[in-house]
Amino acid sequence: MLRTRQPRWTSLIWSAAALSALIWAPSARAAPILFDPDGAGGTTTPTTVNEFANATGNALAIGAQAAINTVQTTGTGTGTTTPFFTIYQARIESVNTPAGPQAFVPGFGSNLLTVVAGFFETATVSSPGSNTVTFSSAVSQAGSFFEIYSEAPAGGFASEETGQGYRDGTLILKAEHVPNTIAGGFNAGTTAAGPVDQNATPADGAANPDAVPSVGGGGGTSLTFRVTDVASAYFPNILVGSTLAFFSTTNALPFSRAEPSDAFYPVADTGTPLGVNGRATNAGTTPTQIPALGAINGLGTGPDVIFESRASFSFSAVPEPGTVSMALTGIGLTSLAALRRRRLAGDTATTA
Repeated sequence: MLRTRQPRWTSLIWSAAALSALIWAPSARAAPILFDPDGAGGTTTPTTVNEFANATGNALAIGAQAAINTVQTTGTGTGTTTPFFTIYQARIESVNTPAGPQAFVPGFGSNLLTVVAGFFETATVSSPGSNTVTFSSAVSQAGSFFEIYSEAPAGGFASEETGQGYRDGTLILKAEHVPNTIAGGFNAGTTAAGPVDQNATPADGAANPDAVPSVGGGGGTSLTFRVTDVASAYFPNILVGSTLAFFSTTNALPFSRAEPSDAFYPVADTGTPLGVNGRATNAGTTPTQIPALGAINGLGTGPDVIFESRASFSFSAVPEPGTVSMALTGIGLTSLAALRRRRLAGDTATTA
């Protein structure tokens, strides 16, 4: 079993109010929409909903450790890194009504629902010697993606552990990230938080991220995406150019509520329009991106960093042509730069 001890958290610089403001500020006002998780010919009917709540999932920052090291050597609060790519995957756990009750519990009386996403970002050390990093968008977002899938329950739930199953079934919505719409930060609390996986499950072997030592910390991020295609049988009144507010409540290390994924989906779907009923992905249903964490997740050479991430999203009240907004708190990636600086100086547990 990998549960060894709880991470030694130090006080985060984000107060609850400040973090809440950080996550919500860039996003438009949420509004109810119509949604049918089974689409045309299913057992469900379009229902008014306003929130899609994801189960705790995974985020992998590809090449982020190199970016962290670049920020560290900059040594100032104004230095930004070269872009790195973050990918995210999770099951949608519930679809909720404006009054609060669940309209659908995916897999129980309706289709299964999953989300995969990928986007480029940069990071800035908040101040010299700080253990906090803030995030911003990379200038180019070519190749970014946000995709929602619907699948009959017989297909089985996606696996956090293997990373399989998040792209099975029918692709029902596509979006791309809009540059200059990321806001967020991550505070690294300790350099020695134990293994990545503290979810009380057995280790999977040397090629798996579970037993890799990890730094500890938490934070939040918000992003904006543009809806580029949508299946009207599932989303009867969502139009291309609508905005999507994706709000995460947890961005944490080490993992305590989910399994670190062995593999991720690194590329966007490209192909023919979705049509009324959506279609299967053209990007492949097998995850091919294997985390490369190095000796310590979040320190050293990496090159990648993996995070536990929990999120929810909703659609904005006023469509903004050409945009979609998505927020993930749980993908706070590069705040570990200054933490590495502290570690090299002999300080293994920092506070802001």
